[in-house]
Amino acid sequence: MSQSGSGSISPKTVRGWLLDLYPSNPGEMTVWVISETGQRLKLVDRFQPKVYVAGKEEDLRRLTGRLVGSKSVAAWRFTEKFVNLSDAEKSRVLEIDVTDCRRMPHFARKIMRLGGYEKFQLGNVDVPDAQAYLYDRDVFPPAFVEVRAEDKRLSYRLLDSVESENYAIPPLRMVWVSVEVSKAGKIPSFSDPIDRIVLKSDEKEVVIDKGDERAKLLAFVEAVKDLDPDIVFTRGGDSTLFPYLARRALLNDVLDRLVLGREDVPLRAKRKHGMTFFSYGRVYFKAPMRRLYGRIHVDVENTFIYRDCGLEGLFEVARTCRVPLHKAARASIGTIMSSLQLYQAVKDDILIPWKKREPETFKSLGNCS
Repeated sequence: MSQSGSGSISPKTVRGWLLDLYPSNPGEMTVWVISETGQRLKLVDRFQPKVYVAGKEEDLRRLTGRLVGSKSVAAWRFTEKFVNLSDAEKSRVLEIDVTDCRRMPHFARKIMRLGGYEKFQLGNVDVPDAQAYLYDRDVFPPAFVEVRAEDKRLSYRLLDSVESENYAIPPLRMVWVSVEVSKAGKIPSFSDPIDRIVLKSDEKEVVIDKGDERAKLLAFVEAVKDLDPDIVFTRGGDSTLFPYLARRALLNDVLDRLVLGREDVPLRAKRKHGMTFFSYGRVYFKAPMRRLYGRIHVDVENTFIYRDCGLEGLFEVARTCRVPLHKAARASIGTIMSSLQLYQAVKDDILIPWKKREPETFKSLGNCS
């Protein structure tokens, strides 16, 4: 725990709201909590995601011999699970603790190769890391919890209910970030320098327009650190604003100092591509997510939930469906609702099939009447 609690709470125990979480070092999950005394606390929990392998028991036992010495495997054991949703009885399957969630896709492909792509059926492979952690610990953001930290292991006592309709919202600090560009033409581009940067919170407005571009960028970083917001709002932050700032920082040789989150991780200058997809007769473009570790970045031009339901709606879907706030701010309602289905499957001991593809069946006009 990076800071300690206060009052009657022991130094290793804190009560507060779960704000953000993400994988950090191998086998670890970083969790940020807003304590009831107003501290922003960084906690680290040991977490090794589990993958399940179903198949004939003799094949599974032979597979365990191949797991010895694997850098991807922390431990393994046999357990009972429903392999398919329609199964009437549980089957004996192999449960494997993976050392690092980033190894999961490579490890899963290796298991399939060892089984000749026909002997084994894998489960719970592609459950998103943070969601797998929330399911395993049975918590949700931004739940009010009591957390005890001991030897890089967190234990939670839920002081909240996902079914509650009258729950407390954490005391959030919020800021809006906007950037004005010195345009050389009618349309601004990444080659145009920064004119000024504005940060607006409920308490103050910070305008950064003095000095050269390098000085403006560094002043921006200091302003974010000083305001220390929990939620950063932007317009086009995912698609344009943050990539633009990273590009300008790269050109001014301060990219490694462009840190806007609570972790010492600078914004990336890469122009990462988004995704175009077709849904219900319309074509959509989804910009890639720009993460601010320890803070929640909400791009109001890249969010369905916040645009239609506001901050209250964002909290509600994150709580109900056990989805991290930064993902809930960007995902479609279908993706968010899928998380609730995954959680229920985990609690009911039903394996989640890997790379499941089951599109809706075609319907005749008669079915639509």
